[in-house]
Amino acid sequence: MASSEPLVLHLLPSLHVGGVERGVLDLCAARPATSAVASAGGPLEASLGTAAKRWSTLARRDPLSVLLINPLVISAWTRRLSVDVLHAHSRALGVSAAIARGLCRTLGLRRVRYVYTWHGYYDTSSPLKRLWYAALLAADGLIFPSAALRDAVRASFGSAVRADAEAI
Repeated sequence: MASSEPLVLHLLPSLHVGGVERGVLDLCAARPATSAVASAGGPLEASLGTAAKRWSTLARRDPLSVLLINPLVISAWTRRLSVDVLHAHSRALGVSAAIARGLCRTLGLRRVRYVYTWHGYYDTSSPLKRLWYAALLAADGLIFPSAALRDAVRASFGSAVRADAEAI
């Protein structure tokens, strides 16, 4: 019987030791039928066991990879696995996920949602960085690890931050 819960593809730069990685591993263990992970791999990859589908090919963060290669790869996985939600856990992969979501819609694939977890305080002083962060703010859902971080991002970006942004 197929799961009625959405299939989430978690996008991480790598699976090295860290809080973000541990959180994704815990989510995958709790929801193995509805979890997939894409990263560059790392020491914690073996910890996934059979808890989630996984791919280890998102190794690059250069502009060509972020703006073209990763979105094409993510779009292909989205189609192949019938992914419902792209959940990005890094800025570069957040931009790639936003582009992949657009590609999926352009290609007439079913609606794919994009969620971004904003993990830290980022420099917003340059117009180019603010443009970069606009792709993150365009997510269908924003998650912040604290109300303080959410409020700081709201102070920087104002109404661009979704009213329903979650602070957990």
